[in-house]
Amino acid sequence: MELGDAPGVNAPAKAARHGQTPPVLFLGDGTVIDDVPAIWRYLEEAYPERPLLGATPKDKALVAMWDRWVETEGLNPVKATAARRDQPTALDARNRQRLTHFLADLDSRLSAAVYMAGDAFSAADITALITIDVATRTLGVPLPRELGAVRRWFYGLSTRASAWT
Repeated sequence: MELGDAPGVNAPAKAARHGQTPPVLFLGDGTVIDDVPAIWRYLEEAYPERPLLGATPKDKALVAMWDRWVETEGLNPVKATAARRDQPTALDARNRQRLTHFLADLDSRLSAAVYMAGDAFSAADITALITIDVATRTLGVPLPRELGAVRRWFYGLSTRASAWT
């Protein structure tokens, strides 16, 4: 999603990001990191006691697999639709259908696991949380009641103060 003149986006964030797309991580020494894999890497090294990319080789593979799945099946259609929300096209209808399938598949996954990649909160959960937040708030995609596992997971995570800081 383009930052452009979005409300709540401060000037340093806009100036720091090359393509004006979130996220941007500002470090205390003035360093700016504006690439998702680089941010994950920094957080992983700076806070090893709370790994977002997995603790074991198996966990790391599962986090990478689920994060990639969320990105390709959920986030990509959201970004494509959000970029053209002022000038919808036939492709947007297809992307909205992809999101419907994504949410149903996500519900199946979260019916079998506490978090995207298993028992621990991970980068895959953050990617999915952002995907659903943008889909529902920006694009108006509904989160149907029958998606109980997604709703439990999404509302449980999104009400935590740490989700949006």
